[in-house]
Amino acid sequence: MPEDWKALNGKYYHDYEDDASWGPRMVGQEYIPWYAWYPGSKYSFKTDKLNPNPSNVRDFYEMGNTLNTNVAFSKSSENFKMRISYTNQRLKGILYNSKQNKNVLSGNFEANLSKKLVVSTNINYSILKTQGEFNDDYSNQSSGSFNQWFHRDIDMSKIRELSNLRSPDGNLASWNHFNPDKILDGPRNFYSGNYWYSYHIF
Repeated sequence: MPEDWKALNGKYYHDYEDDASWGPRMVGQEYIPWYAWYPGSKYSFKTDKLNPNPSNVRDFYEMGNTLNTNVAFSKSSENFKMRISYTNQRLKGILYNSKQNKNVLSGNFEANLSKKLVVSTNINYSILKTQGEFNDDYSNQSSGSFNQWFHRDIDMSKIRELSNLRSPDGNLASWNHFNPDKILDGPRNFYSGNYWYSYHIF
């Protein structure tokens, strides 16, 4: 085993490779959490207590909000009307790292050239930028997995805190990595995600 792993020798771990939530009762017993095998964090090579996180699915979601800002200028005379408007809309989604920024510039112009001829025009120009992962169907990287492919002990605050955690050879950390005996076949065979990587890494 790698030298750093000797601190974990003889300690209990559950089946990381299984992406379903099967195993012993979670009653605070000592175990090796998924992130303890990765170097580079304050949790490296340390055990923790195995407890359920009954709100971890709820904790995956964030509070969404929308911010609208609008500025408009208008001017009119007997034969002329003009209105120019700029709107900025910023949305923060309920999924981690999801957001949208929309900018709209619009103009309305009308001129009475005579009693029988009126010329008018409406101009709208918009730029929309959306960021995030929104496909939540079966086997998707976010809530598509929550009904069956998920561990009940996963702490979402740790998932977020360790968002930059990587293996010694540069793999992204995964709560669903392989079991320690796979290290004998090379580091990538242990550290790689079996089915899933951490939810917030899109």
